[in-house]
Amino acid sequence: MATTPDETLFLAAAAARVQEALAGLSGLAVEARRLPRLAAWGLGVAGLLLLVVGARRRHVIGLVGGAAVGAVAGLVLHSLELWPGLSRFGLVAAGGVALGLLGALVPPVFAFAAGALPGAVLGAEVAIGVHHGLGLLAGALALGALSLAMARVTAAAVSGVLGAALLGAAILQLLGDRPLAGEMATRPAILVGWLLVVGLAGAALQYVQAGSERARGGRGAATPPEDPAARSPE
Repeated sequence: MATTPDETLFLAAAAARVQEALAGLSGLAVEARRLPRLAAWGLGVAGLLLLVVGARRRHVIGLVGGAAVGAVAGLVLHSLELWPGLSRFGLVAAGGVALGLLGALVPPVFAFAAGALPGAVLGAEVAIGVHHGLGLLAGALALGALSLAMARVTAAAVSGVLGAALLGAAILQLLGDRPLAGEMATRPAILVGWLLVVGLAGAALQYVQAGSERARGGRGAATPPEDPAARSPE
């Protein structure tokens, strides 16, 4: 089936956004190699905790995940040059702090924002009528609502990917000047593969653990312990 001109433009814009994201990911990996050794150990421990138990602490993943989504949103706003007077660092810091605090206080805010951000980025490329802003709003609402409806999956996925990212950053720094570290940091395909394999493994582990806990809780609620005082005398 042949694509229309609008579809071609949308696909081209989406591909450009993906290339920007990959370039940014590689840049972060290069910066991770310059971290102090103590910071790398801290990131590694935090990454392992997020991979294993992050999604099971709603307010924790709301804080950490919300801060990450808010920081990325700040980068997106800076690239759009909506507020040219504000620096990139200012937008990233403001977005991270604001959404991190909101996510910690009200975890559903983080779940909605995790889907709304990519939805808005993609929707901004689609003009509804003559307004790209309507496409942005529609994309944000659609993916945000889906992400909120699947809040457990969202929390597990974000916790797993963030955990994999922090653990990967720690490994890159601890590898030091070895050629392997430089090769990994400059190959976006390797970085994405790491995030997908390790992140999804952590997300699946946490999702299964949460399901097991709910199942045990449900069985316990259905069969409460017998009260010895209620037994009839023989």
